[in-house]
Amino acid sequence: VAAQDVVLPPVKSLLDKEEQSRLEAEHKANTPRAAAASPGAASGYLSVDVNSPTSATGGGIGSSSPHVGGGVGSSHDVSSPLVAAASSTTAAFSPLSAGSNINAEEKKEEDDADADADGIRTADEIMQDYSVRREIATKVLGAKMLQGYTLKETQCLKCGMPLMEYNNQLDCVVCPVLVKKAKKKLKKQLQQQQQQLQSKESDEAAAVQEERLRIEREEAAAEADRKQQQEEEEAYAARMLAIEQRARREAEEEAERIQVAARKAEELRLAEERAAKEAKRKLEEEQRLKRERELQEQREMEEAMRLEEERIAEEARLAEEAREAHEQRLLEEAMRLEQERIADLERRTQLEEVKRVEEEIRLKEEAAEIERLAQEERDAAAKEAEEAAAAAAKEAE
Repeated sequence: VAAQDVVLPPVKSLLDKEEQSRLEAEHKANTPRAAAASPGAASGYLSVDVNSPTSATGGGIGSSSPHVGGGVGSSHDVSSPLVAAASSTTAAFSPLSAGSNINAEEKKEEDDADADADGIRTADEIMQDYSVRREIATKVLGAKMLQGYTLKETQCLKCGMPLMEYNNQLDCVVCPVLVKKAKKKLKKQLQQQQQQLQSKESDEAAAVQEERLRIEREEAAAEADRKQQQEEEEAYAARMLAIEQRARREAEEEAERIQVAARKAEELRLAEERAAKEAKRKLEEEQRLKRERELQEQREMEEAMRLEEERIAEEARLAEEAREAHEQRLLEEAMRLEQERIADLERRTQLEEVKRVEEEIRLKEEAAEIERLAQEERDAAAKEAEEAAAAAAKEAE
């Protein structure tokens, strides 16, 4: 869409003749296609059938008939690549979803153009992006409806969007926005080309200046003759330019990849040589260390064997001393236990004697206590008998 009404400079293709012939055949094959409006809009929505073979004004895709009413897009001729990009697509435009601020839409277009500066899409890709054109048309048509415009079923032969009526005059309100975006895009491309031209050698300065002037003249001619049928040639030129740029870029990238691969291969070879030298040095160092370790291990083994023999002799001596000491301790312990047994036996004998004496004393005390209690009982019985006798005598009296 951004490439509409833009005259790009002719390019010198890097492709062969067969590729150019194929592109020209595809370019010509897209020419007979057209877009027309389909009736049956309901609830404020307009369905646009871009596959219709004829337009609403009676002019075919290849015709040069102007729009009815002669508005902004009234004399635009049909450009088949733009219509073909929207083929097999049915779009619905709602006046309720449109924005009412045109300045916001213009600012959005500028932001979109700036956002595409780093990765510029080809003209063929832009024309095929029908959703962008539909989004722009939806907002612009909605904003115009709020300003009193009336949406019609007639399609613009240039952009394929519905025309609008204002003061009994049909006009396309989408084409100016698309053209403005294309001009901004072209202006940015011109600025980029100018920056590239300034960086070339002094012997190319005249050619660069002439090229820039030629591009500016073509831009002015495109603005003056934007209503003429140029979109097909422009799309073809843009596509060829994109193909050439892509081929040149791929060739440069391939050369750069080859250089990088060669540089990496050289670095890898040097790294392998360094690694081989380092591995050889490490191997020699490891062999030297291995010999030293073997000698050290042999000395350590001899020292360990000597120490082991000394340890075994020392352990045998200590074991003999320990055995003798253990036997001496066992003998002393046996004597101590025998003495303790004898002393314990004497203590038990003494305790038994003491217990026997204490038992005899206890038995004697118990017998004396029993005798005392029996005497007390006898005394009590005698006393009771005396009292009974006295009582009986008293009763007898």
